[in-house]
Amino acid sequence: MKKLIYIWIFVIAIPSVVVGQGSELVEQAYLLYKKDSLTAAATLIDEYVSTKKGSTDNTAWHIRGFIYKNIYIKLDGGQENLNSKAREEALKSFKKSVVYDEGGKYNVQNTKALKFLAVTYFNNASDIILKQDPNTIEDANEYYLTYKETIVFLAPDTSLKENDVKFNLAMCTGHRKIYERDRIANSEHWDKSNEYLKTVLEIDAESFEANYSLGVSHYNHGAYTLEKLPETEGIIDMYEIMHEGTRSIELALPFMLRAYEIDSTKIEVVKGLRIIYFNLNKEKESQFYGDQEKELREQQGKL
Repeated sequence: MKKLIYIWIFVIAIPSVVVGQGSELVEQAYLLYKKDSLTAAATLIDEYVSTKKGSTDNTAWHIRGFIYKNIYIKLDGGQENLNSKAREEALKSFKKSVVYDEGGKYNVQNTKALKFLAVTYFNNASDIILKQDPNTIEDANEYYLTYKETIVFLAPDTSLKENDVKFNLAMCTGHRKIYERDRIANSEHWDKSNEYLKTVLEIDAESFEANYSLGVSHYNHGAYTLEKLPETEGIIDMYEIMHEGTRSIELALPFMLRAYEIDSTKIEVVKGLRIIYFNLNKEKESQFYGDQEKELREQQGKL
């Protein structure tokens, strides 16, 4: 299953602005910014944007964005700091500069800065998923949402369907691996994993990965349940376990069949159908897909 891809963007250069006719506070803040006196610069620019005049000053918000962006990078630790308030303030500032910059004077720089910040949130989401910490994995949603909101703010018509699919598949993988570490203690992560796959299907019903993975997920869950049979003592318990395990394998079948309809050339899906039908005691169907699997292996062996 695909993982999110890291994207690295170099730090944006000092903004080119003309503050000649602006507030004295803005000029002072800008000079302090160029000297890397970032905390002092932030104090002055905050004072100005809190005034009626400053609250709609596109230049002030533009400069404030760069001040807080550099605080995020140089003082807060950059992308390693997931909870940097400076990054939040930088994002807010650049957005306000865009809103009040009716002539588009800072459009290029604001856009680059916002894309840079958006990618840091995207990468934070990736980091959280890859750590596979059951206590924090759901936090990835917040960071990915901020990434999406920022991109759409810049270009409302942007389609993030492909990224949404990749994100939900990655979240599925993260939860599944947490579940597989301890299937009893982390049983709720099996459900979470499937929820993300179903979200993918809501976005793209033709996703081979989501259909195939749901098939595998339900089959494995059923097989794991049936493995408990030797440990049971009582007819009722045995019946319940057999019913639960078989039902889970039955639930796997339509997803695996849908994956097969989407791409019947993949050996893993043909093999999956062979195994599912075999465990459902449908020998004819199992043999049918077994023959297909053999043919595919022979074909690929000749390539």
